[in-house]
Amino acid sequence: MNYSLLEFTDTVPPVIVTAELQENTIRLDYKVSDQVVPVWPEALAGMPRVTGLWESTCFELFLGHTESTSYLEVNLAPSGAWQVFSFSDVRSGQKESDDIEVRLIDASKQNQLVAELVTDIPAGDIRLGLSAVLELAEGKLLYFALRHGTRPDFHDPANHVIVKR
Repeated sequence: MNYSLLEFTDTVPPVIVTAELQENTIRLDYKVSDQVVPVWPEALAGMPRVTGLWESTCFELFLGHTESTSYLEVNLAPSGAWQVFSFSDVRSGQKESDDIEVRLIDASKQNQLVAELVTDIPAGDIRLGLSAVLELAEGKLLYFALRHGTRPDFHDPANHVIVKR
């Protein structure tokens, strides 16, 4: 499935994401337009778990079952750093989660991040939120999502898509 992530002010080209959902694996391929030059950090040793990745260039996935208010948030940085949180409701009950194994983060190509995640993908229809934060050299942050409301809010399920399974 291919998705276009639109920038909140709609002033720059979209980020294109290919998402492949298999039985227990999610493969994500985020491609940033060559017209955008985000801060792209150097790779870290290993793949450390780090909080606060959304304060700089970060690619995100939100995953939940359509019949539940709970969901998972995955943060992936080009440095190889990552984090997973679970929420019991929109922005409520946040805690670190081990429900998703981040198996791969590859950002070796300019403006592209590929990740492979392993999890028990819920049976039935799921809510899928894809988003990105891109930091520019001058420190400005650009917010990309499938849809936007009156402000950038990646957690809002109204801005996610339903994937029939």
